[in-house]
Amino acid sequence: MNTKKHFGIKVRLSKEELDQLVDKLNTIDNCKYVNRIYQKNMYFKCRDINDKMKIRTEYNIKWDIGAYVNQLICYKRNNKKDVELDSCYIIDLGKEETSWKCYFKVLQFTNGYIDIVRKTRDLYMIGNTRVYVDDIDDLGFFVELVLVEGKEEEKVIAIMKKLDININNFVNHSYIDLLLIQKHLNKF
Repeated sequence: MNTKKHFGIKVRLSKEELDQLVDKLNTIDNCKYVNRIYQKNMYFKCRDINDKMKIRTEYNIKWDIGAYVNQLICYKRNNKKDVELDSCYIIDLGKEETSWKCYFKVLQFTNGYIDIVRKTRDLYMIGNTRVYVDDIDDLGFFVELVLVEGKEEEKVIAIMKKLDININNFVNHSYIDLLLIQKHLNKF
C-alpha cells in the first residue's frame, strides 16, 4: 500500500478557457505532454463526509478495453477553497478485471455504492507537478494541478500564474460531490 500526501488545486473551465490553457501549456519550456487516460472512478459510502473511497480503473484506449491500472483509493478532502493537502492511500488491485470486480462487490455490500465518475484526462508534466486537463462526463472541463512530491505550494502557485489560472475559480469539492449536486439539481 502506498501512502501519499498531495498538494493540489482543481479549477472548472469553459471550453474556450480549456483551449487557451492547452495553448499556454504548449508554450512552457519544461512542459511535457505525457498521455491520454480514460478513467472510471466508482465511489462508495464512508462514515465521514470528507472521506472518499473509490475503485479506479484506467484505460489507455476507450472505456473497458485494455485496463492497465486498477486501484482502491481512500483519501480525505478538506473541501476548502485553497491549495489543498489530501492524505491518500492507494492499494494496487492488479491488472485483472476480476480483481477489482471482487473488491467492488465487497465494498458495495459493506459500505454501499454511490456512483461512478468517468473522465478523459490528458496528463502534462511541468517539473514535478502533474497538470491534468479533464473532461468529466456530465460535469464539463477542469484543470487539476498536483504536486507529485514535496510541500512546495509556491511551485503550484507559480504554474497557476503562468497558465493564468484564477484563484477565484477553485473548485473545493471532489468530482463525485459535484456530480451528485448536479444530479440533484437536475431533478428540479
